[in-house]
Amino acid sequence: MPICCPAPGKGFLAAALIFGVLVSRCIAGPILGFQGRLQVSGTNYHGNAGFRFALVPSAGGDAVWLSSPDADTNGIPDDPVPLTLERGVFALSLGDDTLPGMTLIPQESLGPLPLAVRVWFQTGTNPPTRLLPDQPLSTVGTALRANTVEDDSISLDSLQRPVRALLVRLDSLTAGLMSQVELNTVTLMSVQDQVSRLDADSVGLSNRVETLNGTLGTVQDRLTQLDSAAAGLSNRVDTHAGSLVSAQDHLDRLDATALSLAAALASLSNAVAANAPSAGAVVASLSASDPNLIAAGYERFHGFTSPSWESIPATSETPLARTDHVTAFVGGDVVVWGGLLANGSATASGAAFRVSSSTWRTLSPLGAPSARAAAGFTASTNTLWIWGGFASGTFLQSGAAWSADTGNWSAIPNSGAPTGRDGHSVAWTGSRLLVWGGRNDAGLLGDGSQWNPAGNWSALPTDGAPSPRMNAIAVLCGRRWVVWGGIGPDGVLGDGARLEVDASGIPTGWTPVSATGAPSARSGACAVWTGSRLIVWGGEADSPLATGALYDPVADTWTALPTTLSPSARTAAASIWTGQEMVVFGGLGLAGTLSDGAAYHPADAKWRPLSNPGSPAARHSSGAGWTGARLFLFGGEGSSGTIAAPFQVDPSPTWHLYRKP
Repeated sequence: MPICCPAPGKGFLAAALIFGVLVSRCIAGPILGFQGRLQVSGTNYHGNAGFRFALVPSAGGDAVWLSSPDADTNGIPDDPVPLTLERGVFALSLGDDTLPGMTLIPQESLGPLPLAVRVWFQTGTNPPTRLLPDQPLSTVGTALRANTVEDDSISLDSLQRPVRALLVRLDSLTAGLMSQVELNTVTLMSVQDQVSRLDADSVGLSNRVETLNGTLGTVQDRLTQLDSAAAGLSNRVDTHAGSLVSAQDHLDRLDATALSLAAALASLSNAVAANAPSAGAVVASLSASDPNLIAAGYERFHGFTSPSWESIPATSETPLARTDHVTAFVGGDVVVWGGLLANGSATASGAAFRVSSSTWRTLSPLGAPSARAAAGFTASTNTLWIWGGFASGTFLQSGAAWSADTGNWSAIPNSGAPTGRDGHSVAWTGSRLLVWGGRNDAGLLGDGSQWNPAGNWSALPTDGAPSPRMNAIAVLCGRRWVVWGGIGPDGVLGDGARLEVDASGIPTGWTPVSATGAPSARSGACAVWTGSRLIVWGGEADSPLATGALYDPVADTWTALPTTLSPSARTAAASIWTGQEMVVFGGLGLAGTLSDGAAYHPADAKWRPLSNPGSPAARHSSGAGWTGARLFLFGGEGSSGTIAAPFQVDPSPTWHLYRKP
């Protein structure tokens, strides 16, 4: 049954604990098997936490047992029992005094009164929070039977009789074993004769091996000739591949030109209606029944339908289904790496999807980061950086860089690196890798470091830095790294700061982000950089949101986004910037996982719903990338669990052509 915190601990919006209790008895005292799953804001909690326990009468009253002493007499055990939770799951034995913070349960504590277990939960330096309601105990049947044995019902003679029977049986077995040893001795002599014959046969085999070695030399010469021929074929393939890439580039330019022309035609719609040009004029509109054009006497005569979503066929090198993974477009490839597999285990596997040929290839494991989920990552034109994350109850303090030019990994030094963490922010300035915020066993973090590939790690400035938080929006906007929102000690945040970076990519100092006109406090929002504005939309506070704003990092001003035709409220949605529009797809809404989306065009401050046929199945927490011509999606959580389901689409709208008779 779920147990919800009436007054959640710091840093958590809500918690739920689902568990079972089973009682057994032993000579030292009762042992209570206790297991469960902890959820925070509907998400399985992973990491370290402290628990406190008490046995209380189900009808109310003082505790009959506490998991540790209560020196301050506040009714709460003084010391927590430390546990590590993986995907929310934990288990322990109450009354097992070998566990830290755990005392024995006196036999008399389990008296005739019905009892229940009371639980307190704690993370970091936060105070313990009691979880409601208390859970009733049940006793295993075998333990009940053991407690009803009558006095003097077991005598010395009743114990000796089975022992004597066992000794007779042991004598019989010993005689049988001696007979088997004699038989094995004869068999061993036969085996030795066979070994002698095999030694003679090996001489003949040695002569045959020498003959085969000569034949192998001839085969090796032939293989050398074939290698030379293969090299020639490889050069021809590379030449054709280059031609294909050039052709694809040309098609992409034609697509962009067509979009520009269509947009130009659409922008004429209102002007056409006002100026009423002569008969025969043709204009384009996003609407199948444009009121301005119809009022001006135009008639729709043709349309260009949006491109369909494309499902990418699975191959032997397609990555496994996963969530909390890395997805980034690097050097012509969409790279998918790490995360949590469907079985809940972290992985260090990955693959790259080559856009020009629509093929997957497995990433080399040599030098790759260790298995992890929730890693921080960022990418440049040809390099992907991965640092930090969480796996097997540990916040990681390591990372690596993957080169699209060579396909190889290179380690990021651990010496001087910030403490291990997840929920943090990462950025590449052109010369420095930045890491800031997140959480670990100490709680929420408000510090960070920078790594110079030509040198070492060093601390980021602290004056004016944002308050400690995790899961913040963090986007490099030109020469300013904007960190905003996220989850703080008391819940979601609606403030932030921007880290100024000089022309060499070196951080110089923090300045606060204006709160005037800023969006409401949230985490899990979409955020993209247009080249002049930061767009922030959606996310969640107490529930998913459908609002947002544009931020100008130079003027330090916010402008609210329109809500007409905007997507429904959602968090954990995929989002990318196409060069003209922010595209939002999927996510977790008020009614569950979503399979729709919309695009926002800053130039005319308008939303439009995505109209592309063949939409993928609903998903949230999916990895997304923009290939230069298509939105690429991989993985996440679907309606029935963790998925892979790679899809891509050209998100261009459907255009409608009008002319005047």
